[in-house]
Formats: sequence, structure tokens, C-alpha cells
Amino acid sequence: MIRLLIASALSLAVFALPNKASAYEKGQFRFSGVLGQVGLLGDPGDRGANALGFGVGTAFQVEENLAFDLRYMGSNHANVSHTDISVGAEYYFGDYTNAYPHAQLGMSFLNNTIKDADISGDAVGIYVGGGLSFELSRNLMIGPEVRFVKGFESKSTVNGVDVTTVGDSYSILLRLQYVLNND
Repeated sequence: MIRLLIASALSLAVFALPNKASAYEKGQFRFSGVLGQVGLLGDPGDRGANALGFGVGTAFQVEENLAFDLRYMGSNHANVSHTDISVGAEYYFGDYTNAYPHAQLGMSFLNNTIKDADISGDAVGIYVGGGLSFELSRNLMIGPEVRFVKGFESKSTVNGVDVTTVGDSYSILLRLQYVLNND
């Protein structure tokens, strides 16, 4: 996993070299909504499985190709309620005729509540991901996004048995963004 994080950081560093094309303009704010599949790996609490997740977020474009992103996301699995609050960076590789590929890297604050055992756990994770945004209009963007969260496991003991309450997760989402300050 450390190799994956190092490779991701090096990839972002290579793409951070000056680039003439820009995805967005410096100083823009974006509000977004996401909807899609969330999978809990390691099966926390038994029957964590996949579920529909949804969330909201905001981003600020620091430079033409770099944005800081803040997001809240939740999903309700068969036996687990999952919450992910994340903060990170998005690097946009350039403008390819109204399509904007990007990579993401950041930190997640995770909480899982296991319903039938009435226990919960909190953990921190690191996420890596990417996506592609398409310009629908001057202020509206839509596109797919994939994220993997390496959660630093949280365990609880129930009746003498260790139960993993928080572990790794992934999401395959559709993101809709509204861009402010796009005059």
C-alpha cells in the first residue's frame, strides 16, 4: 500500500509541472453532489457489502489546475451505516475540449456504525482516485469518479470477539458540479 501511495504522489508531482492548458480558472468555487456505489472492504460488522451512497461537497480552485476539495458522504449498508468526511486536492491535467481528467489525493475521516451490535468505530484514511468532468454549460459540470480509501482499521470487542468496525472502502460515483465565479 505504501508503494501505491508513493507512486500516486510521484505521479501527481510529474503532472504538477507547468501546463499551458487549464481545466478551471483560479479563484472559482464549486458546489457538488455525488451519487453512486460505495463498497466496504474487509466486511466490517458482517454484511457491510455494497450500497448506494450520496454526498455533497465544495471546492476552491487555488490555481488553474489545482483545487482543494471538502466532501461529506454517507451510505447505508445492510448492517453498517458508513460516513466519510474528506479533505484533499484535485489536480486537473488539462482542457481536452470540455472534458477535464483529474486525479485526487487526500485524507478521510471515517465512521461506521454496526447496527445489530450497536457499536461504532472511527478511523482516519488516505484516499486516491480520479475522474473525468464534462462541461454541460458554463456553470455546470458532470462526470464519473472513482476513489479508493485506505482506512487505518478500527476494531471493537463484542462478547470477547474482535470486530472490525472501520476498514478500506471504494466508491464509483457520478458527480454533478455547479461552478461559481465563472464570468
